[in-house]
Amino acid sequence: MAQPILQTENLTFRYTTGEGVAPTVLDNLTLSVRPGEFVAVLGHNGSGKSTLAKHFNAILLPSGGKVYVDGLDTCGEEHLLDIRRRVGMVFQNPDNQIVANVVEEDVAFGPENLGVPSAEIRERVDAALEPYPDRWTHHIVIGSAEEIDGELLGWIREASEFSAQKR
Repeated sequence: MAQPILQTENLTFRYTTGEGVAPTVLDNLTLSVRPGEFVAVLGHNGSGKSTLAKHFNAILLPSGGKVYVDGLDTCGEEHLLDIRRRVGMVFQNPDNQIVANVVEEDVAFGPENLGVPSAEIRERVDAALEPYPDRWTHHIVIGSAEEIDGELLGWIREASEFSAQKR
């Protein structure tokens, strides 16, 4: 049987507030996801779905227990880049994903962080944004942002494969 690509062992997490420690959001969670498996995480607002997802790319670190991505401990700072090459995060609201004022910079952000060569990034960004003459992020309407996100997701996947080939 294949080794898990995502794994938690007794994962516990508590958000810390100004008043001290908040209630436990994840409590002693153990799970494994192997390559090729499909998993749905369901629950009400505030049930911990996003908190769990943020543990898989080390945006959050456990209060207790362990999280592994392809065998790498997410608490190991030396593994952070490798973990984030394997697990990305796409936020529900496209506005929360904008990191720059100019669309080219915003679209290039992910591949740059995955180590895709600059010339290849420039070529792909130009091709992806050709239909959009006004390239200031605050001018892009929601429908266009979603189209760009869809195009971007496709080649982020390719960039991840490029990154995996470098390993």
